[in-house]
Amino acid sequence: MSRRVRAPRAEPIRREGEAADQPENDGSELPEGWTWARIADVTEPVLNIKPEDEADREFEYVDISAICNSTFQITDTKRMLGKDAPSRARRPVKPNDTLFSNVRTYLRNIALVTDDTPADVCSTGFTVLRPNAAVDPRFLFRYVLSDDFIDRVTPQQTGTHYPATSDRIVMGERIPLPPLAEQRRIVAKLKELLGKVSSSQSRLAGRSHREVLANF
Repeated sequence: MSRRVRAPRAEPIRREGEAADQPENDGSELPEGWTWARIADVTEPVLNIKPEDEADREFEYVDISAICNSTFQITDTKRMLGKDAPSRARRPVKPNDTLFSNVRTYLRNIALVTDDTPADVCSTGFTVLRPNAAVDPRFLFRYVLSDDFIDRVTPQQTGTHYPATSDRIVMGERIPLPPLAEQRRIVAKLKELLGKVSSSQSRLAGRSHREVLANF
């Protein structure tokens, strides 16, 4: 189990253009009891840290290449001392955070940090979405993975070689927000459906493999 990094010196992540009180409504209707909110409204501020301030402390670092964009999990962290930390290792990570890669957002390098994830700090290439009491962590994670969200942030990328969005863009986007009980019901249903899809894919893959062997 990795040790969490203390933050002896913290800097606020700048969120230029703070979210408006009410997100813009494009005319989309929501079910009764749902509301529109900005991502900034349902997340907590995250403070940058400087690992080099604890030069001899070990921590687990997550860069964008550590995310598997088919399972949406953190698969390969790097253990290092604070004095060896790259300059982009600035954003602290804790369970229930969603790490949203701002680089080539269409690739969906997005992951939910779990209790058993060995991660302490991540690259500034991520926006760290730390849910507040208004949103279920898994609901927020699933929403920013959705086509609806990705299709809105991707056109706002800038740059040619490494097109990227920013904290400001991600935090300013809206999210349809049902009551917490409904959020949890939706997440449970998604988990059930995705489990069935995975099971079906495994059966098909196994059958195809057996057919190849039979005809060899």
